[in-house]
Amino acid sequence: MRLIVHLASTCQALLVPGLSWLLVAGSATAAGDWVYSGYQSSPVPDEIAIPMDVSAIAAGTDHTVVLKSNGTVVAWGYNNYGQTIVPKGLVGVNAVAAGYTHTVALKNDGSVVAWGANTYGQTNIPFGVTGVDAIAPGPGHTVALTHEGTAMAWGLNDNGQTTVPAELGRVTAVAAGANAYSHTVALRNDGTVAAWGSNDSGQTSIPAGLSGVVSIAAGAAHTVVLRNDGTILAWGDNSNGQTNILSGLSGVTAIAAGDLYTVALKTDGTVLAWGDNTYGQTNIPAGLTGVTAIAAGYGHVVALKTDGKVVAWGKNSSGQRNVPTWLNGVTAIAAGGSHTVALRNDGRVVTWGSNTLGQGTVPTGLGVVTTIAAGLNVTFYRLESPSLSALQKFEVWANDSELAGNEAHPDSTPFDDGVSNLLKYAFNMNGSGPDSRVLFPSGSIGLPLVTVDKSGPQIRLNVEFLRRKNSGLVYTPERSASLVVFTAMSGTETITPIDAIWERVSMLESAPLGAATSAFARVRVTLP
Repeated sequence: MRLIVHLASTCQALLVPGLSWLLVAGSATAAGDWVYSGYQSSPVPDEIAIPMDVSAIAAGTDHTVVLKSNGTVVAWGYNNYGQTIVPKGLVGVNAVAAGYTHTVALKNDGSVVAWGANTYGQTNIPFGVTGVDAIAPGPGHTVALTHEGTAMAWGLNDNGQTTVPAELGRVTAVAAGANAYSHTVALRNDGTVAAWGSNDSGQTSIPAGLSGVVSIAAGAAHTVVLRNDGTILAWGDNSNGQTNILSGLSGVTAIAAGDLYTVALKTDGTVLAWGDNTYGQTNIPAGLTGVTAIAAGYGHVVALKTDGKVVAWGKNSSGQRNVPTWLNGVTAIAAGGSHTVALRNDGRVVTWGSNTLGQGTVPTGLGVVTTIAAGLNVTFYRLESPSLSALQKFEVWANDSELAGNEAHPDSTPFDDGVSNLLKYAFNMNGSGPDSRVLFPSGSIGLPLVTVDKSGPQIRLNVEFLRRKNSGLVYTPERSASLVVFTAMSGTETITPIDAIWERVSMLESAPLGAATSAFARVRVTLP
């Protein structure tokens, strides 16, 4: 039997049973405005009123960076090394990140720009660095992930943290240590892991035979991985028992690494933690259930529950665990060094805890936020325009991808890769260059993946695809026996949230294939 995925355009992907077609999916950031707060002192607001547009947050150290929807960057806060002086004329940016005292920007064309402290060459972009999908700065070094799944690094190399293994490839995620122990971890698309840099505690010594990894996390000097069977492995510094995985632990869906402790979220909504307990960060509140997300700060832990409420425990030196009593409707959480950030379902951001460096001060005019993250002493927000029509949102994406004229039309394929602009927009792909990647299981970039499900008594089709939230796009899985007439598929749809912009949909068709010798499936994407 052969299965053909037709993607509502000129793009087709052929799947032959028995072959594994896995293409690397790095982390591409959708167009939006990032806001970062840093070095200024003012009271933390109880709640942020938002008169503009926003879509995500992340965190650095003592300065703030904002990526606007027009691809320009604004920065403020501590400027001892020029980390807030944005290069003149910088446009076409789709992601920003901050190290301790340097700033990095990723452009739509896959190139990287950096400024600020250059003590270790962390802002000296190596010649030939192009096709970058994601960036991750450490305290004195920078790591980049390319379209091809290769990792590149530059800057401080006192522990070998920028010496990328020669054989490393097919990378889907990278993590850069953000402390003096500086080690780097990479997850390959085949579920294996690579690590390099400081190994004084064995944090880069990958256990022999490790495979099936779906998520990675790095503490101060220990590394934690989550495998596809719901089990955890950890290695490195064990001075506080942070790598002592609890006996029989399974059914884990998410992991987080604090500096000297580890946290795990289980499928039943319960949380476990172990390691350093100086501040009570591994003392899970009695009766805590219904948790959907976890975040680990320097000495405090934050949990998001199914009812939109937030629970926090551990260190409280700056009130970082004092969740506002009125807070509800939360969809995302982030834990900084001594502050906490929450994103509500109305797009508003709430912060509490330390604000000595301005990490809790959100600039006036912030918009509807869709994603958040927090670092040691910094907070990021990403913005978008929810009031735009479906076509206008696509046009913003096309403009950010530097497409113009006929090349910006939804049905155009300006890079002759067989994938239309609309499909790239719909499936989180690179609009600024050739891209025909196919989604891999549990991935976050690529064209839909069609597989044959043989787990039950009858063989069925399963279609897995990404769906852009609040885009106005219509996604319709369809099936045909002859490529002449397609009908909508019916079956069980499983939705897995990825972030505030994306969700992963898996459709298991209810009707079995039966005696059919061929079957054709497609996901039709319609722009109203």
